[in-house]
Amino acid sequence: MKLVGAVLLAACLGLAACGGDDGGETSTDAASEAPAEETTADADSDAAQRLEEEAKPSYISSCQAGGAPANVCECAWEGLTEAYTPEELIDLLEQAGTGETPTELLEKQQEIVQSCQA
Repeated sequence: MKLVGAVLLAACLGLAACGGDDGGETSTDAASEAPAEETTADADSDAAQRLEEEAKPSYISSCQAGGAPANVCECAWEGLTEAYTPEELIDLLEQAGTGETPTELLEKQQEIVQSCQA
């Protein structure tokens, strides 16, 4: 159970590195006229890049600092990114970062960490 707590703490800390703001940039008229598919694909790509570049390094580092082995931290991250879309994971981590960790995330993390330790 201690390991699950360390990994969950990493999720919360990983989100803090992501931040909740993109610098205040606003969309352009051209972007608002883009077909919904393009906008969705761009959002998916941006969220995936944000997770990879900002959240993952912080998550892994915090997870290891919490006492979890590197392989379990990597495995837990992979499990989360397979279980959720980038947008879903960012949303859940943002909620966890506020101290209001969603039950869904707690349960999924516990399941993933247990499978990583098997």
